[in-house]
Amino acid sequence: MTGCSNLSQVSGSEFLEHAKHIGALESAQSTTYIGASTSRAYLECWTAVSFDSHGTTTVIWTPLTELPPSIVKKIKEGGNPWASQK
Repeated sequence: MTGCSNLSQVSGSEFLEHAKHIGALESAQSTTYIGASTSRAYLECWTAVSFDSHGTTTVIWTPLTELPPSIVKKIKEGGNPWASQK
């Protein structure tokens, strides 16, 4: 990770909004699924827009209980629910 790294809990719906950007070709931001624990899912969100021009990185997480069952199933199977998202 580059720049400043933060860890932040978000709601399931906010997590899914961030996940919509996975795989998107954007020059000023990037979102990557980085994995899960037995109870949480994690995304790394990077943005180039910051007061110090170095960009910031934030890792966000949400409880698996707040995600749709189909996504949780893929995560628990060891897969990436957003692997084919473009």
